[in-house]
Amino acid sequence: MVSQDTVPCNPDESSIVCQDRLASQRIPPLPPPTLSAEFLTAEAEYQQWLLRHTPTPFPPTSTPTPSYVLLPGTEKGTVLRQSCSPYQERPLFAIVYAEAAWRLEDTAEGPILVHNTIAGCRLLWLGLPAEMAEAPLIEQKELAGYTVEVRKFRRSGTIAYGFAIDRSYYPFGLFFSSHGMNECQAAGETVLNTFRVVPD
Repeated sequence: MVSQDTVPCNPDESSIVCQDRLASQRIPPLPPPTLSAEFLTAEAEYQQWLLRHTPTPFPPTSTPTPSYVLLPGTEKGTVLRQSCSPYQERPLFAIVYAEAAWRLEDTAEGPILVHNTIAGCRLLWLGLPAEMAEAPLIEQKELAGYTVEVRKFRRSGTIAYGFAIDRSYYPFGLFFSSHGMNECQAAGETVLNTFRVVPD
């Protein structure tokens, strides 16, 4: 058996390259790396920082449902809309809106409230897509007696509201033009302030 030291060099390599190649074959493998305690501590702190600074993920993509019931509101000129959340069938929810301010339209996106005087102002009963490119400004707001998560996408002209009640989630999307954000937000939150869960 010919030893590794006497293996002839390849015809197309010089003697120096040949010696380097043979020598590299005799180098023992390196031991597996050992992570220091300082590195592990720094890595744990970095993972905690990521958890604190990563935005809350959107709820799962919803399956829209156009089913709803319209009833006369308790006040003259108002309409009570009763429906289910796109994330669960029960319990139902209800909101009230003024017919003088809003009209209900059925669209491909689902039923939408369209404001009669604020151009481009629309209130939608669905969650927003998770692939929104703009990072939102997230805040908490009291609406209808609930603490609601509000996500503002100013450049996209969108505000997302999420009512998380027990194990149920009720999402709403408010859409506005570039010049009517404050008026549309005030009008939309007037409607959302009537939100209530309908007992089974």
